[in-house]
Amino acid sequence: MAALLTAPDARLVTLTGPGGAGKTRLAVEAARAHPDAYLVELAPLADGARVPYAVLAALGVREGLRSTAVDGLDRLCGALEDRGALLVLDNCEHLVEDAARFAGLLLGRCPGVRVLATSREALGITGEVLVPVEPLPAGAAQRLFLERARAVRPGFDGHACVPDVCRALDGLPLAIELAAARLRTLEPEELAARLDDRFRLLSRGDRTKAPRHRTLRAVVEWSWDLLDAEERELAERLTVFAGSATVRAVREVCGTPDPEDLLDSLAEKSFLEVAGGRYRMLETIRAFAAEHAARHLDTDALRDAHAAYFLRLAERAQPLLRGGGQLPWLARLAAEHADLDAALRHLAGADRAGALRLMALLSWFWRLRGLHGEQVPRARALLAAVGDVPPPGLVEEYVLCALNALSGDDGDPAAEEALHARVETLLDSLDGPLRLPYVLVLWSVVTGPRPAANARALRLAGTDPWAGALLDMGLGLQARFAGRPGEAEEALTRALAGFRATGDRWGMANCLEPLGMYAHARGDDDAALGLLDEGLALVRELDAPEETADLLRSRGVVLLRRGDAAGAADHFERATALARTAGAGDKAAGAWRGLGDAARLSGDTARARVLYEEALRMCAANWFSVGEIVRVLIGLGRTAAAEGKAEDAREWFRQAAVAAGDSASVLELAETAEALASVAETPERAAVLLGAGAGLRGAPAREDPDVARTEDALWARLSPEAYTAAFERGVRLRAAAVEEERGEAGERRDAAG
Repeated sequence: MAALLTAPDARLVTLTGPGGAGKTRLAVEAARAHPDAYLVELAPLADGARVPYAVLAALGVREGLRSTAVDGLDRLCGALEDRGALLVLDNCEHLVEDAARFAGLLLGRCPGVRVLATSREALGITGEVLVPVEPLPAGAAQRLFLERARAVRPGFDGHACVPDVCRALDGLPLAIELAAARLRTLEPEELAARLDDRFRLLSRGDRTKAPRHRTLRAVVEWSWDLLDAEERELAERLTVFAGSATVRAVREVCGTPDPEDLLDSLAEKSFLEVAGGRYRMLETIRAFAAEHAARHLDTDALRDAHAAYFLRLAERAQPLLRGGGQLPWLARLAAEHADLDAALRHLAGADRAGALRLMALLSWFWRLRGLHGEQVPRARALLAAVGDVPPPGLVEEYVLCALNALSGDDGDPAAEEALHARVETLLDSLDGPLRLPYVLVLWSVVTGPRPAANARALRLAGTDPWAGALLDMGLGLQARFAGRPGEAEEALTRALAGFRATGDRWGMANCLEPLGMYAHARGDDDAALGLLDEGLALVRELDAPEETADLLRSRGVVLLRRGDAAGAADHFERATALARTAGAGDKAAGAWRGLGDAARLSGDTARARVLYEEALRMCAANWFSVGEIVRVLIGLGRTAAAEGKAEDAREWFRQAAVAAGDSASVLELAETAEALASVAETPERAAVLLGAGAGLRGAPAREDPDVARTEDALWARLSPEAYTAAFERGVRLRAAAVEEERGEAGERRDAAG
């Protein structure tokens, strides 16, 4: 700011921003460095003709006997003609035209004078340099709160609610200072809870300040009174928006045919923030305007119009989220997220059928963006309100609501089982292609791979290209889980081609990950990393945290097996952070397990054990966490084996075998067999177990360093013929070999007891 006030082309600088943003304070601080600066308070003036006289008074020049504005300006120019003074014209907004006229004339006649103005709107003079005074960023807002809180409560060292309080107050310095002062009598939790009534709460300010700056209401009311009737009415209507709004949304929701000029006027007067063609009210201004809206408008009708608009928007977006239009429409829905949530809340109370429709239309967006977890309570409440029977024509919407309700990990098992059965019945009742084919994805996420349902899925998919690619992907994953890698890779390759044809990045990425791991299994790590990198580029475009975490973890596995433990750990750590952000406990557990593997393979067994135990704690209570539980137990067993504790290792592997029995995939059982091979009592038994693992998986796991180490040890102890015979016997036995080992372990334990 100091540099700006000395720039040759910045003789008029205007600080703009909402009330309470700190414009006056910033202007005064900037002027302190100037040797000839004067603060001119314009707020007390009711007549713009008195502006020159206010400046004369600030300069200490007596008015004399003449009283016209021209005389005052002449005398002022005479006083300033040869000086390089800086005039701080504070609070110009209520006299903006007169202040602008005065500044223009003065600067024209006094070439050495500079003007620093504060106003909630620009003066609108050619050559004016605008400096928006934005609300404080989060860190600065919290520091200000703590500083002011300690003044009234010495020793206050913060509280978990401080960031929420500062955010709710829009980072406005005045509001933050008023709130912090209330800690003299309120606890932090009470302060946060009472912010819904912020104008009553923040009604005790500094008595030394001007009345308009003593309370939060006075600050906002000062600006409100400067609006004309049309501006006030639109401001009241804009309170229906929970976030920012486009011109089109304002036109359709507020019923204002041509709102552009009014919106721009409100933005110029600091009632709205504008960015990227979207208009947003600060929460404090929204709360004030909402009080007026409640007195003057039919707010129920306004909320109905708002919900109807966002329901139409979701209908337009739904098919485009599954093709080449994914990126712009994901960005659009993300920008509208707060208002879509507000529309859903309103419909849940006013129109349950409409709420079902909107929830169904948004379900795929939530899944792509990792937002589905936050909808679980709302889905459960809506389902309870609707009852056991879907409204006419809304079976798919009802099913999607049920699937959202089943996405949580804290439901009642009996109620969830009944809901599962109800959804099965409803899906069986559908006789044509789905209007919302992502039902198939979300149902499979809830239930796991179910080959028995393939015929129904084929019927419900119809001829939709996206649904066809989805079916191929499902068939590929089922074959993968069943230990048929050739069939899996073929189906996934078809699915990838299908998703490429539709332009669906999510589908492509979900095919590229397993295809990359198949390339890794064949020993072609360069191809594997290329496929995984392509998938990562796609999911990063989508900003899909769960899928990004999956791909990072898989890439980390490849790096770890190539010997790059540091690079692998970096991938696992990033995957953990993303999974936690999305609330995906099972994905975080998988990445944490990867960190355990990296530590163990680097020789740090103590750290590995801590990481594995934390991963086990993160695992969720759902079908796809079974695999992670098995792998974590195996990791704990391999850690014990590395420390020379063979019996402890066998016990961990036995627990893994028990857990693998609950898995929908044979891959967990294969890994358990290979782990048991590492501690088998005879080399022949170890070879049998390695064969069982290969038979279950459909191919040997030679890319796994743990398996390779066991195999190398066996080749040193067995003849090629003996190894091959035992290995082939294991391939034939497959799961029976693991069951046999588990039974023997139990017998040994019983005998020891």
